[in-house]
Amino acid sequence: MHIAIVGAGYVGLVTAACLAHIEHDVVCLDVDAARIEHLREGVLPVHEPGLDELVSEGLANERLRFTTHYEDTRECDMIVVCVGTLDADEEWNGEIVRAAVRDLAADRSLPRQIVIRSTLLPGTARAIAAEVADIDEDVVVAHNPEFTREATAVSDFLDPDRVVIGVDGHDEGGAATDLAEALREAYAPLDTPVVVTDLTSAETIKVASNVFLAAKITFANEISRI
Repeated sequence: MHIAIVGAGYVGLVTAACLAHIEHDVVCLDVDAARIEHLREGVLPVHEPGLDELVSEGLANERLRFTTHYEDTRECDMIVVCVGTLDADEEWNGEIVRAAVRDLAADRSLPRQIVIRSTLLPGTARAIAAEVADIDEDVVVAHNPEFTREATAVSDFLDPDRVVIGVDGHDEGGAATDLAEALREAYAPLDTPVVVTDLTSAETIKVASNVFLAAKITFANEISRI
């Protein structure tokens, strides 16, 4: 499968390298030309155990490419958006995601299957999908949240507890069903349970997972103080 990743940050780079490792052809796009040039040379902007090896592997077997040009994604089956969601004050802000998806939808030469992997607050993906439908009704949006942790991101991706796919109308046939099945196929080499649900439920699963992790850390810290 040919997959494009928009955003070569922490989430995007891990996603791109791991998808290439499970034998997809991946092109990773970022507007930061210096970052892309470094990545082409195998120099990573983040440190994550095992990631250097996967990027080197992908570059060597040519399953992983890096670019600053959107036209390089035109032959892909889908585009996965992995742009950041934190503003200058480290507060969540979905506007970068909204802008990225709108720009992709406006260029009809690009794939019409758009997958958001960035973390979204419940209801955001559905709002983005509505905006995109006004731009091009052929575009279908999915939310595929990531459940990776720093220092174990590669193993978390390659050996996950589950894969969550959010697509509205996935049980009604048509483009939404096609996108859900395409994502299921993309993750098939991982041999893990796949949960297909609606957009808002997928967002809620991700946020609930983050909140539960924070609660566990807080509890452990409180016990430590006692």
